[in-house]
Amino acid sequence: MDIRIVSDFSCILGIDFLFFYLSLSSTEIQFVSASRTNTMGKGKTMRRILICGIVLVFCFSSIGIVLAQDDIRKFPICKYCGMSRAKFAHTRVLIVYDDGTAQGTCSIHCAAIDLALNIDKTPKVIWVGDFNTQKLIDAEKAFWVIGGSKMGVMTQNAKWAFKKKTDAEKFMKTNGGKLATLDQVMKAAYVDMYTDTQMIRQKRKMKKMKMGGDITPPKPSPKDKCPVCGMFVAKYPDFLATIKFQDGTFVFFDGPKDMFKYYFDIKKYQPSRQQSDIAAIYVTDYYTLMAIDAYKAAYVIGSDIYGPMGRELIPFENQADAEAFMNDHHGKSLMKFKDVTFSLVKTLD
Repeated sequence: MDIRIVSDFSCILGIDFLFFYLSLSSTEIQFVSASRTNTMGKGKTMRRILICGIVLVFCFSSIGIVLAQDDIRKFPICKYCGMSRAKFAHTRVLIVYDDGTAQGTCSIHCAAIDLALNIDKTPKVIWVGDFNTQKLIDAEKAFWVIGGSKMGVMTQNAKWAFKKKTDAEKFMKTNGGKLATLDQVMKAAYVDMYTDTQMIRQKRKMKKMKMGGDITPPKPSPKDKCPVCGMFVAKYPDFLATIKFQDGTFVFFDGPKDMFKYYFDIKKYQPSRQQSDIAAIYVTDYYTLMAIDAYKAAYVIGSDIYGPMGRELIPFENQADAEAFMNDHHGKSLMKFKDVTFSLVKTLD
């Protein structure tokens, strides 16, 4: 939920309470005895104002709580690494700042980056996913475990949060590690930042080499339009699809659906081309936001996630990610590139 909406709602609620209390008669609220002196009248007014103030404070303090209940929808992807926060719900972090802004990350590693980049803001509250329940808990009150044998998220020096101390201790018996406070965890996150960043870069480099080189296609310019719908594709990087031709030229699309329309009816959009001219096709993995081989991708159809042109084929490099997404977002079917048909694509309009 947009924090601005919550804030507006809180203001409206507070004002409603204000008018409600100020409109009550002396017989409706018995703050004092039946004495009706001016002094007692002033006392009633002060009490009413005090109660209204308390209500307003409660309403505004609830902003962070309401946002925390809807954080994955508000921040589905970590802005720093591109990973799905739903997939890493057990380590995700939500930071609410004192100016009303907020940011969701996949882990304490990426949260440390956000805190460093927003040095002039003061965090009002920091929420973190409980390792067992995946529910957000107050990071300052959590029982943290640093280290151990279990591989961390975005870090070699793992950092896990638990609501209950008994859960943390049970985890340590199996995986090792030591109990820590949030301050100790944040200090460790910054100390580990250099080696963790090097590790992440190396992993991504090895992944590209394993796939046969850097497959990342060029980014579309602000002027590049989708040949199917005419939209400016640079505005929609999360759903970007790209076709590379044998002559080295590229065509960009605002989503896999329009890419498939072009692929199946290429003569309609570019009479001089044919499918045999295509050298490669790329789509954007929904979770990692990285360009992946469209021919090898798994696509979820019929989910509750919509692209720029409405219903979409949501692509994933990893089959397990696609299956998890399908369960979380009510997908109707899962298929490979070769299974997608033109008639199926048309049903998504």
